[in-house]
Amino acid sequence: MFINIEEVISLIERNSLVSKLIDISIDETEERGVYKILCQLIPSKYKLQIRLISTPDGLIYSYQLFSHVPLIRWDNAPHFPKISSYPNHFHNKKGTIIKSKLTGNINNDLTIVFLEILNFIHDNL
Repeated sequence: MFINIEEVISLIERNSLVSKLIDISIDETEERGVYKILCQLIPSKYKLQIRLISTPDGLIYSYQLFSHVPLIRWDNAPHFPKISSYPNHFHNKKGTIIKSKLTGNINNDLTIVFLEILNFIHDNL
């Protein structure tokens, strides 16, 4: 099960927060696909790093907003089984791990991530 990376890139490029794609890395084998995308956002001090790994068992993902330091991150590494959205979780600005709205559906998750980033930027002006 490979990701339609062209569709993902198109969704990212159409978002008004994205000024440009800085780097795209694609590594597909018979067993898995590893996709890394780095986006320059508006304002330019922000970048979004997207990592997607497609395996026979499902999707592993990470979306991380950073400036000169990591700021917030969504991922589904199975580290926090007590969180109700397990394995999906969110690392907030304070470093607290909380429930995530993401589900592993890339199209829906990107919409949520960009909306949350917009709110983060607005709250931190």
